Amino acid sequence: MELKIENISKDFKKKRAVSNVNLSLNEGVHALLGANGSGKTTLFRMLCGLTKSESGGNVYLDEINMYQQYNSYLFHLGYMPQHFGFYPHYTVEEFLNYMGVVKGLKKDYIKQRINELLIQLNLESKKNSKMKSLSGGMIRRVGIAQALLNNPKILILDEPTAGLDPKERINFRNMISSLSKDTIILLSTHIVSDIENLADDILVMKNGEIIYHNTEDNLLDTMKEKVWEITVTNREASQLLQDYVIVKTTLNGDYVTLRLLSDNKPHEHASLLTPSLDDFYLYHFEDEGEEHETINQTRI
Repeated sequence: MELKIENISKDFKKKRAVSNVNLSLNEGVHALLGANGSGKTTLFRMLCGLTKSESGGNVYLDEINMYQQYNSYLFHLGYMPQHFGFYPHYTVEEFLNYMGVVKGLKKDYIKQRINELLIQLNLESKKNSKMKSLSGGMIRRVGIAQALLNNPKILILDEPTAGLDPKERINFRNMISSLSKDTIILLSTHIVSDIENLADDILVMKNGEIIYHNTEDNLLDTMKEKVWEITVTNREASQLLQDYVIVKTTLNGDYVTLRLLSDNKPHEHASLLTPSLDDFYLYHFEDEGEEHETINQTRI
């Protein structure tokens, strides 16, 4: 099974949101990583047929052309947008049943599939609860459930773990891993830990372009000799904080240990560290001004 994307682009006023994207994806988990405004959501909407490419181009699922055979393509698609609409007075079961009807699924199959997904996503106790009464994390789980109703061949999830607690994120990762053998899964996130050791490959998007498409290990190879650790006085640390991208600070009495990014050795006593995906992300997106969860400060 192959999802083939050929030369699709999208402009909004004078800004190019998606620029000449060409990709070929097979079964597995493909993570889309990028700062807010990099074009991730627009690209996903284009792959769902909700936003049209302005440069021509095509999207294929095997021999199905999305633009020419949209209903056939849609039959195999599951999509959860970052913000999805729902009827607040519907119960969870009623909402999922409604979405099954919208997707053109048979009544008996809808009932069976809803029961399976309620158990899989730990929503069984909430099936009779009104959608308006659910927490943000539960609403995300319902969103994932509706995307999975038709057992899709392509599953597109935009920020699927937003609002999920740590236990729910672990359950989500396990579920995605179990689906990946038979499904082309595209997911976007700003929480780097959600895709570490989960994604088969990572697509890095910046200013509308896919600037990297590779495995996590190969991306981290590009960060060799760029990640450093140094323990200095508070005064020295203040200067380094101005001059370098700081990933983490650890306070220890009158001294500060910094994990920082630099193409060259930043201090005579600095030592190299093994790079992480957080380091890679901050190296490429620190100038985007996006709040990033992994920059932190600890005290020992």
